Amino acid sequence: MNAHTPQQKVVVVGAGIVGLATAFRIAGQGHKVVCIDDGKPGVSSDAALGYIAPPSITSVPPDVVLFGAQSYQRFLQFLGDLETVTGVRPYVAANGYIHVATTDPQVEEIDTICQSWDTAGLNYTRMSGDAARVREPMLSSHVQAAVILRDAMNVNPQELRELLRAALEGLGAEVRTGETVQSLDVIGGTCTGVLVESGRIDADWVVVSAGSWSNAVLGGLRITNLIPTKGQVVVLRSKGGLVLQYPVSTSDELDIMPRPGGQLLIGTSNEDAGFDTTTTAHILSGILNRALAVVPGIGEYEFVRTYSGLRPCTANRRPVIGPHPACPNVIVATGHCQNGVLMAPLTADSVVDLVHGRSDGAAPIAMMHPALP
Repeated sequence: MNAHTPQQKVVVVGAGIVGLATAFRIAGQGHKVVCIDDGKPGVSSDAALGYIAPPSITSVPPDVVLFGAQSYQRFLQFLGDLETVTGVRPYVAANGYIHVATTDPQVEEIDTICQSWDTAGLNYTRMSGDAARVREPMLSSHVQAAVILRDAMNVNPQELRELLRAALEGLGAEVRTGETVQSLDVIGGTCTGVLVESGRIDADWVVVSAGSWSNAVLGGLRITNLIPTKGQVVVLRSKGGLVLQYPVSTSDELDIMPRPGGQLLIGTSNEDAGFDTTTTAHILSGILNRALAVVPGIGEYEFVRTYSGLRPCTANRRPVIGPHPACPNVIVATGHCQNGVLMAPLTADSVVDLVHGRSDGAAPIAMMHPALP
């Protein structure tokens, strides 16, 4: 705990990766933390493939790429701190990933991606399609160019959530699952606690990190530009033969993620479908066809299952991280879209800075904090 900051009562609403990581960092500073989650299926972490690499699509603003790069640089330390508390080493593969281009416009986009990665100080190699196929033999002959982010990592988001829950309990925090926050108790522009089904929980600070459901928690403080975005995923498994060595991504937001045991996760879609979490043949067939055009050998893989999740996105693709202007002790931490796992460490550290009243550490927040509501 900061020597100048007395112990605070902090309620974190939402137990996805961002909410749990934030609760973990706050509890690690000696504060009293209660993390509440209603247990709804389809949280963003359910759709996450686990890439730990700055965004590689040109529609993401440069400052968001930079925020992602800064969080990426903190990730190994974050995992190390988690291992210290739990005694369990989280799964992490640090063999890099390949972003490929199959059309002339996508080749031009790779140049733009490299420029943004230069600005962020990232370690990458741009190469021809032939050179990329030497690195990853399963790539299609249609791949014209590629860029490898050499230090990129991937994790298992579902395992990470469970380890974060265990870490919170190890730090003495309380995790309440299956309990719904009915409202924030706001008096005169200050939130004094949250009302839940079982009663009231006092709070000096409330962190709303409930993903696509954050507006339901915020009530009258709702964010007007928060959009639940459905992502669908296909899971395949190798039956032997060639196995994809690198995670692969494309400029049209296709991601192909190999996992231990020969499993392959392919996704994901970006659908404005409200809170619908069903998987659909039309979208899934499109995902598979795009993947087969890039890595045709996976056509022989065994089908395992499909699933989906809802990611909280904003119209300008910037996450919302900061104190609510109408109620400054309510900190909003949502809107990360498909970058929630990546941005969790820096988001969590930024929220701790706010609780401790540090303006220097919270510098990135102004960049990521669109006008509210």
